[in-house]
Amino acid sequence: MYKVMLVDDEYWIRKGIAEGINWNALGFEVCATASNGEEALSLMENDIPDVLLTDIKMPVMDGIELIRNVAMKYPSVKTVILSGYNDFAYAQKAIEYGTYAYILKPIKDEEFNLLFSKLFNELEVQKKAYNNLSGQFLNLKNNRLDLEEYYLLKYIAGNFYDTNELKRELAELGSIIPDHYLCCIVFTYDSIDKNEKPINLTNIILYETKRYWNKSNYPVLLNNDQFIIIPHDSIKISNRDLIYSVKQFKFHLENILYDRDFSDVVLSFGIGKSCLNIESLSVIYKEAVLALQRKFYTGKGSITLYNNKDNSEVGILDQCNYTLDEISEELLSVILDGDLYSICPRIKTLFKALVSSSFYEKNKLIIKCIEIYLSISMKLKDKDLPVNLLNTDDIYHQISKCETLEELISYYEKCITDIATQIKELKNESDNNMIIKIKQYIEANYHKKLSLKDLADHFCMNSSYLSTYFKKHTGINLFDYITYVRMENAKRLLKNSDYQITEISENVGFVDYRHFCTVFKKEIGMSPLQYRLKSF
Repeated sequence: MYKVMLVDDEYWIRKGIAEGINWNALGFEVCATASNGEEALSLMENDIPDVLLTDIKMPVMDGIELIRNVAMKYPSVKTVILSGYNDFAYAQKAIEYGTYAYILKPIKDEEFNLLFSKLFNELEVQKKAYNNLSGQFLNLKNNRLDLEEYYLLKYIAGNFYDTNELKRELAELGSIIPDHYLCCIVFTYDSIDKNEKPINLTNIILYETKRYWNKSNYPVLLNNDQFIIIPHDSIKISNRDLIYSVKQFKFHLENILYDRDFSDVVLSFGIGKSCLNIESLSVIYKEAVLALQRKFYTGKGSITLYNNKDNSEVGILDQCNYTLDEISEELLSVILDGDLYSICPRIKTLFKALVSSSFYEKNKLIIKCIEIYLSISMKLKDKDLPVNLLNTDDIYHQISKCETLEELISYYEKCITDIATQIKELKNESDNNMIIKIKQYIEANYHKKLSLKDLADHFCMNSSYLSTYFKKHTGINLFDYITYVRMENAKRLLKNSDYQITEISENVGFVDYRHFCTVFKKEIGMSPLQYRLKSF
């Protein structure tokens, strides 16, 4: 059973979740409950859960501050936010702190069970990997490099929460790593169906990577899907030398994979900065992971060196907010017009402004995309348009699945096009209803004097707009349609009544009898009298 900690300031909610869900069936047990973040952190000192399920708004320490602390102190704990607030600001913080999921109250059983089934499967994979690692430890037979790798992986994976513990273990081995300059290289593979033969491929890559780097006594680790290399030396390794070494290794490994029928495998690398002490290992590891994430922009197969500029350049996007607002308004305009052809160019312009720097952090780009989408959604809701829109949680999960910028743009285009299509259909339906109303009004009042101004006033439209609107949606001039209705009714009266032609003229809205006869002959091809005689 995996352990879940529940955190909510309302007792009955904690009790309801703890007792109202069949945790055993999901493979979990509730190990502790807490009423606020501070209490939860205190409990974690004695018993670290596998999953933290927390509310947001709580006294003393809220859920956002709690997940921030957990992300720093217990990175292996998976956090799930359960909130009654569909608020983008909360989701934004959740994204920043690496929250696993953000779900809204009231809990939907199917959604909740699906989430924890997914969590269970991921925890099982991690457990299997850790058990394999522990099994290997029993067979290490005092091989110092293997033991170094074992302890370093435990530290990076979050199973050592104190660097002093790591230093003690390495000191007992007589390891020189704590006294050396350290670097961190993280790489992954792409462009292959990982469900087809992942274990075989992963094992091949790990074996060949160890064979290549262990010659220099550099530890090689596997953490989930990440391959980690930790070069170290008594002198600082220059970035130039590091990048050159990575390029050589990349070429070497891709050739081996090609020879083993993995020709479509692409390797992407991220490199952290050099540091002098083991205490900074977690920092340079995170830097390498951030650098690896730049493949979102630079493309799969890239080698990216972390740079402080990565953090400073995030200001570029903030500086172009006015431009983004303008682009967002233009995008909203084409959505409201149902202009499907203009959406893709507008979105490409939007992303060109968003990605003003190739080093813009992916998570922050995702936040901005969600922010713009929700802004558009709010404006559509203000207009009371019955459009199906994605909520914060749905769009966050879908956008987060995008591995490249191209995938993100494609998905965003799909979302916006879907909204515009719905609005276009609503407009068509609304236009059809309006045309029906105009026609019905004409058919009920054709016997009266109908001026363009009277019609426009009745339908609260500008006279010129009404005329253009009617022609656009029917293909018929408005007054031609009025004449058509009058002539059809005149024909009916001429055929089925004993009214004098002068009376019929008045009954269909003509003041001047001669004008009626002229119009009738022009439209029908014969005089009213001829039509009547022909009808008998």
